[in-house]
Amino acid sequence: SSAPQTQYNVWDAISEGPVLAIGRTPNYIELHPGESGTLTVQVLNLGRGMGTVEVSETIPAGTEAHSFSVTPSRTRDNTDGSTTITWEFKMPGSEDDPDLSVPTTYDQIEITYGITMLDAECGQRQTSWAPEVAWQDVWERPFVSYGTPLVIACCE
Repeated sequence: SSAPQTQYNVWDAISEGPVLAIGRTPNYIELHPGESGTLTVQVLNLGRGMGTVEVSETIPAGTEAHSFSVTPSRTRDNTDGSTTITWEFKMPGSEDDPDLSVPTTYDQIEITYGITMLDAECGQRQTSWAPEVAWQDVWERPFVSYGTPLVIACCE
């Protein structure tokens, strides 16, 4: 149909299916060779529908991820030396309380892991890719939401 797209279409999508947002803290970290830091990826389902989601994080060459709070579903070594880490989840939708004075409850996933700088030659910043979450809506249309790229300053 050629119906106009309106704010109602946005609310329909949110009320019927999953709508996901992703972020990471911190987005900037300074590490010496051999030093580790901690990163946290958070995913929030703002929609009312349950969804199967795939969360991916790619870390740059010269770094290693470890000590995951949630075991990855898979990892892939990329040709540029980076590593892509992927988790799969089922996320319930948001829930409204019958008492309208009570805030809506949103399902959230939090993944914490360590990252170690392995590269002995540093002195520059490395920028990784943004974390992403992929899902399908109730009409099986694919969607992807991106966070902010990670910047690692390798300090000598």
